[in-house]
Amino acid sequence: MGNLYRHGEVMLVPAKQPKGKVKSVKEYVVGLSTAGHNHVLRGDFGVIENKSGVFFIIEELVTFIHTKETDRHKDLTVQPGVYERFHATEYSPFTGLIEEVRD
Repeated sequence: MGNLYRHGEVMLVPAKQPKGKVKSVKEYVVGLSTAGHNHVLRGDFGVIENKSGVFFIIEELVTFIHTKETDRHKDLTVQPGVYERFHATEYSPFTGLIEEVRD
């Protein structure tokens, strides 16, 4: 298993590869920002999206970046492995719901 990677409000957590079709990509928005400065994986890797979540199959080093001009999170190099995406949540007293944290 690989390492845990935290980038702002999103995390990549080591996981076992789930069943499902692997889609090959070069870029994937891991955490969408309402302000347009997303958390993005860049490189050559695979993605499985299913009802359990989003999983990344990484065979070569990829980069986890923050697409923001200033005050951005440090770029991270992600080691090979299988990772599941997790997004921080918080309770909103306005909606009464638990929602994903937004940048």
